[in-house]
Amino acid sequence: PSMAAPATLHHRRIQVDWTRDGDDVDVRVDIPAMPGPDREPLSLRVRVTLPPTDDQFHLVVPWSDRVFNYTAKLAALPAQGQLSIGAQQYPLDAPRTTASIDFTRGIWPYRSAWNWSAASGRIGERRVGLNFGAGWTDGTGVLENVLFVDGKIVPLWEPIGFVFDSAQPLSPWRMRTTESDRVDLTFTPVYSRRQDTNMVVMRMQLK
Repeated sequence: PSMAAPATLHHRRIQVDWTRDGDDVDVRVDIPAMPGPDREPLSLRVRVTLPPTDDQFHLVVPWSDRVFNYTAKLAALPAQGQLSIGAQQYPLDAPRTTASIDFTRGIWPYRSAWNWSAASGRIGERRVGLNFGAGWTDGTGVLENVLFVDGKIVPLWEPIGFVFDSAQPLSPWRMRTTESDRVDLTFTPVYSRRQDTNMVVMRMQLK
């Protein structure tokens, strides 16, 4: 499917619906019972706008003649909606809410490992986002390191180095351009998620 095609995930624990309406994307997420002692339901409704004047970042990573990845990264998009957890409701107001879209298809190598960071937000009235990656594009001649400012893309054209302690994932992470001082950021994590999915023919570890 493409970003324009509708997509639905139905599972006994979660339902996700993605539909495109002109320049807008509607996302619906319903979880009947969240993990935890209270088992509260979660409901998310978000409408994300893809302004026709915004730049879009599309990348093809050629690992070989038969193994490749196509990815689209869209950051700092205008959005609005509402998040409900149990009886609590959290409005996602249009002037303060932004969203990112990461759409990927491809045929991956048997083993892959990489670092990735993405952010979307507002600084005053300006929409600002970033997409940085390291590891998975090494040796391919392409990079996914870009800034998004008011819908315009600013390519960095140089690698980003990730410096962190894998044994202590909640300690600060530092991201720097390796060939200049254009980017020097420190992120302080507030949450760490680990996942190890082993399906015998396929295994994914998220740290």
